[in-house]
Amino acid sequence: NIIKGVHDIINEKNLNLKDAIEMLFRQENPASSSRNKSLSIEGWQKAADSYIDWYKSNNRSTSWPNPIRSVTRTVDALKSRPMPTTGKEVLERHSQLHWHHPDGSVKTALGGQGRKRGYEESARFLKYAVNEAGAPNRYLPPDDPKGEFKQKLVGRAPLDKRQNKTIPLKPEQFSDFLDWLEANNMPELHLAVGIVGYYGLRECELAVLYPSEDGGPLYVGNHCKENWRQRSIGKKHSDRPPRLVHHLAVKGRPVDEAKELIRKYQSGEVQFPEPIKDAIDNVMDAYKQVGIKFSAEVKKTQFWKDLVAQEPQLAVNSLRHGWAYRAHCTKGAWLDFADAAEFMGHDKITHINHYASWTNEAKKLESAEAFNAAIAAA
Repeated sequence: NIIKGVHDIINEKNLNLKDAIEMLFRQENPASSSRNKSLSIEGWQKAADSYIDWYKSNNRSTSWPNPIRSVTRTVDALKSRPMPTTGKEVLERHSQLHWHHPDGSVKTALGGQGRKRGYEESARFLKYAVNEAGAPNRYLPPDDPKGEFKQKLVGRAPLDKRQNKTIPLKPEQFSDFLDWLEANNMPELHLAVGIVGYYGLRECELAVLYPSEDGGPLYVGNHCKENWRQRSIGKKHSDRPPRLVHHLAVKGRPVDEAKELIRKYQSGEVQFPEPIKDAIDNVMDAYKQVGIKFSAEVKKTQFWKDLVAQEPQLAVNSLRHGWAYRAHCTKGAWLDFADAAEFMGHDKITHINHYASWTNEAKKLESAEAFNAAIAAA
């Protein structure tokens, strides 16, 4: 039985003899003739350690905690009794142990990102264990083309929680903030806030600005959004060209103010606040720190404190959302969703999911009437 087991692993996994023997002996009772062999708990733990090492080598340290926690919880599910014998059972046990209290009541919010990411990381680890660590194929996550099994475990958020909570900084608020920074002699933060707000950038993208030499288009690097999928297929930021971005005007402000800010940045006439500069200079691969420092500088200002007192859900990335608001909700001007998604570095579905909810019945009627008027006038 052991010889047959080694033979099967060599054929299925395309491994050498030494690695096949090591993989076989991670299984419970490798000499058994049963077809329902499983990895031992020690074998699962080795698979988990190997997966975590692989993950760490392919992702930034800032992204490690959640996947490590999910893998640890998956192994906990496998240690529970009766031991799950399929990938479906493992995922169900993971949900039961970690997303619910012993009495069955909900511990982790239904439909939330915690559940979604936990499910995805656990399923990803199970695939790795089967493909790379010798776990039997029955531990693969269930085939779920319509996402029904995942939906059953993740659940649905209550309707009020599912409403899009994206809060944009309105054009007049953005304009007032720029005026306040100027009046309070804060040119460095005025530069950073102006560039993020005018161009709809992620805060961390202040570290990867590529202005044109002739004052033409502005590009930003793709470094900040490098994720595990891009890394795992070898699609690193060096393989992806910078993204073209474009400023959107704000009514009542100087027409070329955005371009003037980029000129000042490029010439060094004005620099970013010292904490943001330091974060950029020491960025290594932790671009998140740039965004953290930017947010901290914005939150220090009395203007922002007053805004948040009026709108508690306002966040610093509302500056970026404000760009999308101007793109899609400015009376008499409208930017196509597909074009806006490209400028913001979104896929089209993500962009529509976040921002299409800002439309309403009155706005839809106005858009249709404006369309008809434009055709009639042509």
